[in-house]
Amino acid sequence: MSDPEKYIPLSERVQQDVWHDNFVPKYSALASAKPSRLILLGVWLIFAPMAFAAIVMGLLTAYDAPDLPTAVISGIGPTFIFILAVAVLFTHTRRYRFARQQRPDARMENADEAPDEGVTTE
Repeated sequence: MSDPEKYIPLSERVQQDVWHDNFVPKYSALASAKPSRLILLGVWLIFAPMAFAAIVMGLLTAYDAPDLPTAVISGIGPTFIFILAVAVLFTHTRRYRFARQQRPDARMENADEAPDEGVTTE
């Protein structure tokens, strides 16, 4: 072989974990990124209407149901969607608030390395 690249047998290429090699590093980098106000706003714009719509759809399906078992069964899906949306909102908001509380402490630790002259923090 005259190619400078190393030959990889077909049996090794077929067993490659495409999901882990391509997608997992990107999403784990997003999960460990510093929370920002823009991301928090985007999460609220996506999941708050989703939670509200789940409540409305649950109430509408329960109201239109002919009997109680049908109302309970038709309310299970909207309930799970509501719980998911509220969990995402709660988790991301808590993560953002925790990062905001930690930010002044990190700034004070690095005060000797990069002093801010003429900047007041009140």
